[in-house]
Amino acid sequence: MRKSGILKHKTGRYCKLKNFIAFLGMTLAVSASCFIVLAPQALAAGAGSRSAKTKQVSSARSKARPPVRVAKQANQAKLHALPGVADNDIPLNTQKYARTVTLASAGNFARGLPKGVQVARKGVQTACFNPRLVSLLGTIQNHYKRPVIITSGYRSPAHNRRVHGAKHSLHMSCSAADIKVSGVHKSELARFVRALPNRGGVGTYCNQIIHVDVGARRDWNWGCSKKR
Repeated sequence: MRKSGILKHKTGRYCKLKNFIAFLGMTLAVSASCFIVLAPQALAAGAGSRSAKTKQVSSARSKARPPVRVAKQANQAKLHALPGVADNDIPLNTQKYARTVTLASAGNFARGLPKGVQVARKGVQTACFNPRLVSLLGTIQNHYKRPVIITSGYRSPAHNRRVHGAKHSLHMSCSAADIKVSGVHKSELARFVRALPNRGGVGTYCNQIIHVDVGARRDWNWGCSKKR
């Protein structure tokens, strides 16, 4: 009887263990099937999220970078235009300087002028000056070692008419300046400039101011009552 009881007890424990193993196997099988069904959906969702983030980053980068074409156009504009002017390639009626320039944004200060060359007042515009004119002014200042004062630089056509300037004045193309040098008489100043190889026209006024430009070589003297 005792052996029979022990056998039944062992058999019962075996059955419980078998049932537990079977239950565990079913649970694992169900979990595996759920994973097989859900895994592709999770992967697809993850891929979609990553794709959306990639598109957002790409869009932000494209907005941050300016178009290459615009940058190239800006660089070309810098190469073909002097500061404050736009070149339209229309020839002037002069022997030495065969270009006209249209003022774009001349500043009211002596930008880019040699040391010792200055404007008489704030309204005198020099930002668009022809490089040859700038060089001529530098030569004058270097000779006298005194300030070269510009009393008239660039003139718009309307301004040129108001001051009774010449009809085709080179002041309108940033190629002329009216100047004086402190302590130097106009006759001496005009004589020196007329001897320079890189000068253009040189004219004297009835005051101590003279006109210099980089157009054709010519000379004149204006009295106080003479019309130009």
